[in-house]
Amino acid sequence: MGLEISNQLFTIQSEYHNRVLILRAFERLLNSDAFENALQYATDGAKAFMWLILANNDLNGLRKWIIENTVESLEDWSHRRLRDFAKQENIPRYSRMDKEELITEIQKCSKPTQTLPNS
Repeated sequence: MGLEISNQLFTIQSEYHNRVLILRAFERLLNSDAFENALQYATDGAKAFMWLILANNDLNGLRKWIIENTVESLEDWSHRRLRDFAKQENIPRYSRMDKEELITEIQKCSKPTQTLPNS
């Protein structure tokens, strides 16, 4: 196999590997208790906005939507629940953080920076 073909293969494999990772992150979020809670208490307008977020493959938009539509504030969550959510979101060193640090990092992860490229 020539060098050019090898580079193209690597590029294709990397691109689709990244897409799969993002889709797995979507799956984790959509199966989380936090998403279920947010969906249960969201207004019809908020639910419509959630569908728009999903249609645009906006992972961080979904994270933000969950946080904004959670009935209780993050400060009301237990330390354990915050750690579990941080673990699902692959926040580094989440297990060593106190409650305030976890809240800060969860709020940071909701900023729009990562989306799935449209096919």
